[in-house]
Amino acid sequence: MAITAYRLWFDNSPADEARLALIEEIRVDQAIDMVTEAQITIPLGRDDTGDWPGALDDAIRPLTRVRIEVQVGEGDFVPLIEGRVVAQRFELAGGPNESQAVIVVNDESAMMNRTDRARLFEDMSPEDIAAQVFGEYGIAAETETSGVGAPSLERVVTQRGTDFGLLRRLAREANMVVHVEPGSAPGQSTGHFRRLPLDDDGLPELVLTGLERNVNRLVLELDVLSGVTARANDVDPASLDLLEAEAEATAHALLGETAATEDTGPGIVFATAPGGDRTLLDAAVQASVDRGAFAWSGHGEVSAEIYPGVLRPYRTVAVAGAGTRLSGRYLVSEVSHSLKDMGYTQTFTLRRNATSAAGGGLPGGIV
Repeated sequence: MAITAYRLWFDNSPADEARLALIEEIRVDQAIDMVTEAQITIPLGRDDTGDWPGALDDAIRPLTRVRIEVQVGEGDFVPLIEGRVVAQRFELAGGPNESQAVIVVNDESAMMNRTDRARLFEDMSPEDIAAQVFGEYGIAAETETSGVGAPSLERVVTQRGTDFGLLRRLAREANMVVHVEPGSAPGQSTGHFRRLPLDDDGLPELVLTGLERNVNRLVLELDVLSGVTARANDVDPASLDLLEAEAEATAHALLGETAATEDTGPGIVFATAPGGDRTLLDAAVQASVDRGAFAWSGHGEVSAEIYPGVLRPYRTVAVAGAGTRLSGRYLVSEVSHSLKDMGYTQTFTLRRNATSAAGGGLPGGIV
Protein backbone atom coordinates (compact mmCIF):
# COMPACT_ATOMS: atom_id res chain seq x y z
CA MET A 1 0.00 0.00 0.00
CA ALA A 2 1.41 3.38 -1.04
CA ILE A 3 1.89 5.98 1.69
CA THR A 4 0.36 9.41 1.00
CA ALA A 5 1.89 12.65 2.26
CA TYR A 6 0.91 16.24 1.73
CA ARG A 7 2.53 19.62 2.26
CA LEU A 8 0.81 22.91 3.02
CA TRP A 9 2.15 26.47 2.85
CA PHE A 10 0.64 29.70 4.17
CA ASP A 11 2.16 32.85 2.65
CA ASN A 12 5.06 30.74 1.31
CA SER A 13 5.93 29.35 4.77
CA PRO A 14 5.44 25.64 5.56
CA ALA A 15 2.58 24.90 7.94
CA ASP A 16 3.84 23.64 11.30
CA GLU A 17 2.87 20.26 12.74
CA ALA A 18 0.48 21.78 15.26
CA ARG A 19 -1.58 23.45 12.53
CA LEU A 20 -1.50 20.38 10.29
CA ALA A 21 -2.81 18.29 13.19
CA LEU A 22 -5.93 20.49 13.36
CA ILE A 23 -6.99 19.79 9.77
CA GLU A 24 -9.73 17.22 9.30
CA GLU A 25 -9.93 17.22 5.49
CA ILE A 26 -8.46 18.94 2.47
CA ARG A 27 -10.51 18.85 -0.71
CA VAL A 28 -9.26 20.24 -4.03
CA ASP A 29 -11.60 20.45 -7.04
CA GLN A 30 -10.04 20.87 -10.49
CA ALA A 31 -11.72 20.98 -13.90
CA ILE A 32 -11.07 22.19 -17.43
CA ASP A 33 -12.32 25.77 -17.90
CA MET A 34 -12.97 26.14 -14.16
CA VAL A 35 -11.14 27.90 -11.33
CA THR A 36 -9.36 25.38 -9.08
CA GLU A 37 -10.81 25.50 -5.57
CA ALA A 38 -9.63 24.00 -2.29
CA GLN A 39 -11.57 23.64 0.95
CA ILE A 40 -9.66 23.09 4.19
CA THR A 41 -11.88 21.80 7.00
CA ILE A 42 -10.89 22.43 10.64
CA PRO A 43 -13.05 21.10 13.53
CA LEU A 44 -14.18 23.69 16.09
CA GLY A 45 -15.22 23.44 19.73
CA ARG A 46 -16.31 25.95 22.38
CA ASP A 47 -14.10 26.75 25.36
CA ASP A 48 -15.17 27.53 28.93
CA THR A 49 -15.86 31.16 28.03
CA GLY A 50 -18.24 30.20 25.22
CA ASP A 51 -15.80 31.29 22.50
CA TRP A 52 -14.73 29.22 19.47
CA PRO A 53 -10.90 28.98 19.54
CA GLY A 54 -9.37 28.72 16.08
CA ALA A 55 -12.41 30.15 14.32
CA LEU A 56 -10.38 33.17 13.20
CA ASP A 57 -6.83 31.89 12.85
CA ASP A 58 -4.46 34.83 12.36
CA ALA A 59 -2.30 32.70 10.02
CA ILE A 60 -5.21 32.05 7.63
CA ARG A 61 -6.66 35.49 7.04
CA PRO A 62 -8.52 36.59 3.88
CA LEU A 63 -6.27 36.62 0.79
CA THR A 64 -3.57 34.58 2.55
CA ARG A 65 -1.55 32.72 -0.08
CA VAL A 66 -2.00 28.94 0.19
CA ARG A 67 -0.23 26.09 -1.59
CA ILE A 68 -1.11 22.39 -1.34
CA GLU A 69 1.02 19.51 -2.65
CA VAL A 70 0.47 15.75 -2.45
CA GLN A 71 2.80 12.77 -2.78
CA VAL A 72 1.80 9.15 -3.43
CA GLY A 73 4.33 6.48 -2.54
CA GLU A 74 7.85 7.34 -3.65
CA GLY A 75 6.70 9.70 -6.40
CA ASP A 76 7.38 13.42 -6.54
CA PHE A 77 5.25 15.92 -4.66
CA VAL A 78 2.60 17.22 -7.08
CA PRO A 79 1.18 20.73 -6.55
CA LEU A 80 -2.63 20.79 -6.57
CA ILE A 81 -3.26 24.49 -6.01
CA GLU A 82 -1.46 27.79 -5.46
CA GLY A 83 -3.89 30.56 -4.64
CA ARG A 84 -5.56 32.83 -2.10
CA VAL A 85 -8.08 32.48 0.70
CA VAL A 86 -11.28 33.86 -0.84
CA ALA A 87 -13.85 32.78 1.76
CA GLN A 88 -14.19 31.56 5.34
CA ARG A 89 -17.24 29.55 6.36
CA PHE A 90 -18.13 28.71 9.97
CA GLU A 91 -20.59 25.86 10.48
CA LEU A 92 -21.56 26.11 14.16
CA ALA A 93 -23.77 23.69 16.08
CA GLY A 94 -24.78 23.24 19.70
CA GLY A 95 -23.81 19.57 19.92
CA PRO A 96 -20.28 18.25 20.49
CA ASN A 97 -17.99 17.55 17.52
CA GLU A 98 -20.47 19.07 15.06
CA SER A 99 -18.88 22.47 14.34
CA GLN A 100 -16.18 23.29 11.84
CA ALA A 101 -14.46 26.07 9.95
CA VAL A 102 -13.98 25.75 6.19
CA ILE A 103 -11.25 27.80 4.51
CA VAL A 104 -11.92 28.28 0.77
CA VAL A 105 -8.97 28.84 -1.58
CA ASN A 106 -9.11 29.75 -5.29
CA ASP A 107 -6.20 29.66 -7.72
CA GLU A 108 -4.54 32.92 -8.79
CA SER A 109 -6.97 33.44 -11.68
CA ALA A 110 -9.50 34.57 -9.05
CA MET A 111 -7.33 37.63 -8.40
CA MET A 112 -7.51 38.40 -12.12
CA ASN A 113 -11.29 38.32 -11.99
CA ARG A 114 -11.98 40.98 -9.34
CA THR A 115 -11.83 44.31 -11.17
CA ASP A 116 -13.50 45.48 -14.37
CA ARG A 117 -11.28 47.47 -16.73
CA ALA A 118 -11.72 49.29 -20.02
CA ARG A 119 -8.70 49.39 -22.35
CA LEU A 120 -7.49 48.67 -25.88
CA PHE A 121 -4.85 46.28 -27.18
CA GLU A 122 -3.59 47.35 -30.59
CA ASP A 123 -1.54 45.30 -33.04
CA MET A 124 -1.30 42.32 -30.65
CA SER A 125 -2.13 38.64 -31.11
CA PRO A 126 -4.27 36.85 -28.49
CA GLU A 127 -1.23 35.02 -27.09
CA ASP A 128 0.71 38.29 -26.76
CA ILE A 129 -2.21 39.83 -24.88
CA ALA A 130 -2.33 36.79 -22.59
CA ALA A 131 1.40 37.03 -21.85
CA GLN A 132 1.07 40.72 -21.00
CA VAL A 133 -1.95 40.27 -18.74
CA PHE A 134 -0.44 37.32 -16.86
CA GLY A 135 2.74 39.35 -16.38
CA GLU A 136 0.78 42.18 -14.77
CA TYR A 137 -0.02 39.78 -11.92
CA GLY A 138 3.47 38.33 -11.60
CA ILE A 139 2.32 35.06 -13.19
CA ALA A 140 4.75 33.31 -15.53
CA ALA A 141 3.15 32.86 -18.96
CA GLU A 142 3.36 29.82 -21.22
CA THR A 143 1.58 30.52 -24.50
CA GLU A 144 1.15 28.94 -27.91
CA THR A 145 0.55 30.62 -31.24
CA SER A 146 -3.18 30.90 -31.85
CA GLY A 147 -3.01 31.56 -35.59
CA VAL A 148 -6.03 33.87 -35.44
CA GLY A 149 -6.39 37.60 -35.76
CA ALA A 150 -2.97 38.17 -37.31
CA PRO A 151 -1.58 41.47 -36.00
CA SER A 152 -2.24 44.45 -38.24
CA LEU A 153 -2.75 48.16 -37.85
CA GLU A 154 -6.48 47.55 -38.15
CA ARG A 155 -6.69 44.94 -35.38
CA VAL A 156 -7.84 46.30 -32.03
CA VAL A 157 -9.01 44.17 -29.10
CA THR A 158 -11.28 45.98 -26.67
CA GLN A 159 -11.52 44.99 -23.03
CA ARG A 160 -14.57 45.90 -20.99
CA GLY A 161 -14.57 43.58 -18.00
CA THR A 162 -12.11 41.67 -15.86
CA ASP A 163 -8.66 40.62 -17.03
CA PHE A 164 -9.38 36.91 -16.77
CA GLY A 165 -12.73 37.43 -18.46
CA LEU A 166 -10.83 38.94 -21.38
CA LEU A 167 -8.47 35.95 -21.58
CA ARG A 168 -11.40 33.53 -21.46
CA ARG A 169 -13.03 35.40 -24.34
CA LEU A 170 -9.84 35.39 -26.42
CA ALA A 171 -9.30 31.68 -25.74
CA ARG A 172 -12.86 30.84 -26.73
CA GLU A 173 -12.59 32.86 -29.95
CA ALA A 174 -9.25 31.25 -30.87
CA ASN A 175 -10.27 27.67 -29.94
CA MET A 176 -7.70 27.64 -27.12
CA VAL A 177 -7.81 27.02 -23.36
CA VAL A 178 -6.63 29.40 -20.64
CA HIS A 179 -5.95 28.42 -17.04
CA VAL A 180 -3.57 28.98 -14.13
CA GLU A 181 -1.61 26.18 -12.44
CA PRO A 182 0.84 26.13 -9.52
CA GLY A 183 4.43 26.93 -10.39
CA SER A 184 7.45 24.88 -9.43
CA ALA A 185 7.92 26.54 -6.01
CA PRO A 186 5.75 28.17 -3.33
CA GLY A 187 4.62 31.65 -4.34
CA GLN A 188 4.77 30.85 -8.06
CA SER A 189 1.99 30.27 -10.58
CA THR A 190 2.01 29.63 -14.33
CA GLY A 191 -0.62 30.94 -16.72
CA HIS A 192 -1.34 28.81 -19.80
CA PHE A 193 -2.85 30.02 -23.06
CA ARG A 194 -2.68 27.06 -25.43
CA ARG A 195 -4.34 24.38 -27.50
CA LEU A 196 -6.02 21.63 -25.52
CA PRO A 197 -3.07 19.34 -24.67
CA LEU A 198 -3.59 15.68 -25.61
CA ASP A 199 -0.04 14.33 -25.32
CA ASP A 200 0.92 11.38 -23.12
CA ASP A 201 1.85 12.76 -19.69
CA GLY A 202 3.23 9.53 -18.26
CA LEU A 203 0.44 9.00 -15.72
CA PRO A 204 0.05 5.43 -14.46
CA GLU A 205 -2.71 3.68 -16.40
CA LEU A 206 -6.12 3.01 -14.90
CA VAL A 207 -6.61 -0.78 -14.87
CA LEU A 208 -10.02 -2.38 -14.38
CA THR A 209 -9.15 -6.09 -14.42
CA GLY A 210 -6.41 -8.53 -13.52
CA LEU A 211 -3.73 -8.51 -10.85
CA GLU A 212 -2.83 -4.89 -11.66
CA ARG A 213 -6.39 -3.64 -11.11
CA ASN A 214 -6.41 -0.19 -9.49
CA VAL A 215 -9.95 1.04 -10.28
CA ASN A 216 -12.96 -0.55 -8.62
CA ARG A 217 -15.57 0.89 -10.97
CA LEU A 218 -15.61 3.00 -14.12
CA VAL A 219 -18.78 4.26 -15.82
CA LEU A 220 -18.42 5.08 -19.54
CA GLU A 221 -21.11 6.77 -21.62
CA LEU A 222 -21.53 7.76 -25.27
CA ASP A 223 -23.46 10.95 -26.03
CA VAL A 224 -24.96 10.14 -29.43
CA LEU A 225 -26.11 13.75 -29.95
CA SER A 226 -22.71 15.30 -29.25
CA GLY A 227 -21.20 15.43 -32.75
CA VAL A 228 -21.89 18.44 -34.96
CA THR A 229 -21.08 20.07 -38.25
CA ALA A 230 -20.57 23.81 -37.70
CA ARG A 231 -21.19 26.63 -40.17
CA ALA A 232 -20.77 30.38 -39.95
CA ASN A 233 -20.91 33.43 -42.17
CA ASP A 234 -20.12 37.10 -41.82
CA VAL A 235 -19.23 40.15 -43.91
CA ASP A 236 -15.72 41.52 -44.30
CA PRO A 237 -16.06 45.13 -43.04
CA ALA A 238 -13.41 46.42 -45.46
CA SER A 239 -14.33 44.71 -48.74
CA LEU A 240 -17.96 43.85 -47.89
CA ASP A 241 -17.25 40.35 -49.22
CA LEU A 242 -19.25 37.47 -47.78
CA LEU A 243 -17.18 35.25 -45.47
CA GLU A 244 -18.21 31.62 -45.04
CA ALA A 245 -16.72 28.87 -42.90
CA GLU A 246 -17.58 25.25 -42.21
CA ALA A 247 -16.01 22.42 -40.20
CA GLU A 248 -16.98 18.75 -40.08
CA ALA A 249 -14.04 16.88 -38.49
CA THR A 250 -12.18 17.60 -35.27
CA ALA A 251 -8.77 19.23 -35.52
CA HIS A 252 -7.62 17.55 -32.30
CA ALA A 253 -5.55 14.40 -32.42
CA LEU A 254 -7.79 11.36 -31.95
CA LEU A 255 -7.28 9.43 -28.71
CA GLY A 256 -7.90 6.22 -30.62
CA GLU A 257 -8.32 4.90 -34.15
CA THR A 258 -11.93 5.80 -34.98
CA ALA A 259 -13.68 9.13 -34.31
CA ALA A 260 -16.28 8.77 -31.56
CA THR A 261 -18.91 10.50 -33.70
CA GLU A 262 -18.30 8.48 -36.87
CA ASP A 263 -21.40 6.31 -36.51
CA THR A 264 -23.71 8.81 -34.79
CA GLY A 265 -24.33 11.31 -37.59
CA PRO A 266 -23.69 15.00 -36.85
CA GLY A 267 -26.17 17.70 -36.04
CA ILE A 268 -25.73 21.17 -37.54
CA VAL A 269 -24.97 24.30 -35.52
CA PHE A 270 -24.37 27.90 -36.56
CA ALA A 271 -21.32 29.49 -34.95
CA THR A 272 -20.57 33.18 -34.53
CA ALA A 273 -17.35 35.17 -34.38
CA PRO A 274 -16.67 38.88 -33.81
CA GLY A 275 -15.35 41.47 -36.20
CA GLY A 276 -15.65 39.95 -39.66
CA ASP A 277 -12.25 38.26 -39.28
CA ARG A 278 -11.74 35.18 -41.46
CA THR A 279 -9.37 33.49 -38.99
CA LEU A 280 -11.78 34.00 -36.09
CA LEU A 281 -14.65 32.65 -38.18
CA ASP A 282 -12.67 29.50 -39.00
CA ALA A 283 -11.70 29.10 -35.34
CA ALA A 284 -15.32 29.45 -34.20
CA VAL A 285 -16.65 26.64 -36.39
CA GLN A 286 -13.69 24.41 -35.54
CA ALA A 287 -14.20 24.99 -31.81
CA SER A 288 -17.82 23.84 -32.04
CA VAL A 289 -16.80 20.64 -33.81
CA ASP A 290 -13.88 19.98 -31.45
CA ARG A 291 -16.08 20.28 -28.35
CA GLY A 292 -18.71 17.95 -29.77
CA ALA A 293 -16.09 15.40 -30.81
CA PHE A 294 -15.53 14.32 -27.17
CA ALA A 295 -18.65 12.17 -27.24
CA TRP A 296 -17.36 9.56 -24.77
CA SER A 297 -17.23 10.42 -21.08
CA GLY A 298 -16.45 8.40 -18.00
CA HIS A 299 -16.23 8.78 -14.25
CA GLY A 300 -14.80 6.75 -11.41
CA GLU A 301 -12.74 6.83 -8.23
CA VAL A 302 -9.30 5.65 -7.18
CA SER A 303 -7.53 5.59 -3.84
CA ALA A 304 -3.84 5.90 -3.07
CA GLU A 305 -3.95 2.36 -1.67
CA ILE A 306 -4.14 0.98 -5.20
CA TYR A 307 -3.43 3.83 -7.67
CA PRO A 308 0.12 5.23 -7.60
CA GLY A 309 -0.45 8.53 -9.44
CA VAL A 310 -1.99 11.98 -9.09
CA LEU A 311 -4.59 12.81 -11.74
CA ARG A 312 -5.03 16.39 -12.94
CA PRO A 313 -7.05 18.06 -15.72
CA TYR A 314 -5.46 18.96 -19.08
CA ARG A 315 -3.62 15.62 -19.09
CA THR A 316 -4.29 12.22 -20.62
CA VAL A 317 -4.32 8.81 -18.98
CA ALA A 318 -4.59 5.29 -20.40
CA VAL A 319 -7.50 3.04 -19.43
CA ALA A 320 -7.04 -0.75 -19.61
CA GLY A 321 -9.54 -3.53 -19.03
CA ALA A 322 -12.55 -1.73 -20.56
CA GLY A 323 -12.67 -3.91 -23.68
CA THR A 324 -10.86 -3.53 -26.96
CA ARG A 325 -12.80 -0.52 -28.23
CA LEU A 326 -13.09 1.45 -25.00
CA SER A 327 -9.59 0.87 -23.63
CA GLY A 328 -7.04 3.49 -24.62
CA ARG A 329 -6.15 7.10 -23.86
CA TYR A 330 -8.63 9.53 -22.29
CA LEU A 331 -8.46 13.22 -21.46
CA VAL A 332 -8.75 13.96 -17.74
CA SER A 333 -11.35 16.74 -17.57
CA GLU A 334 -12.16 16.90 -13.86
CA VAL A 335 -10.66 15.64 -10.58
CA SER A 336 -11.74 16.01 -6.97
CA HIS A 337 -8.95 15.24 -4.49
CA SER A 338 -9.85 14.34 -0.90
CA LEU A 339 -7.14 14.11 1.77
CA LYS A 340 -8.24 12.72 5.15
CA ASP A 341 -6.67 10.74 7.98
CA MET A 342 -8.27 7.63 6.49
CA GLY A 343 -6.56 8.12 3.13
CA TYR A 344 -6.35 9.93 -0.19
CA THR A 345 -9.01 9.43 -2.87
CA GLN A 346 -9.46 10.92 -6.33
CA THR A 347 -12.84 11.14 -8.03
CA PHE A 348 -12.36 11.82 -11.74
CA THR A 349 -14.13 12.51 -15.01
CA LEU A 350 -12.65 11.50 -18.37
CA ARG A 351 -13.46 12.48 -21.97
CA ARG A 352 -12.57 10.81 -25.26
CA ASN A 353 -13.02 11.69 -28.92
CA ALA A 354 -12.37 8.22 -30.36
CA THR A 355 -12.61 4.47 -29.87
CA SER A 356 -9.82 1.95 -30.25
CA ALA A 357 -9.56 -0.61 -33.01
CA ALA A 358 -11.38 -3.88 -32.40
CA GLY A 359 -8.91 -6.49 -31.22
CA GLY A 360 -6.51 -3.82 -29.97
CA GLY A 361 -5.47 -3.09 -26.44
CA LEU A 362 -2.59 -1.80 -24.41
CA PRO A 363 0.91 -3.25 -24.10
CA GLY A 364 0.98 -6.33 -21.91
CA GLY A 365 -2.17 -7.82 -23.37
CA ILE A 366 -4.58 -6.07 -20.98
CA VAL A 367 -7.67 -4.82 -22.80
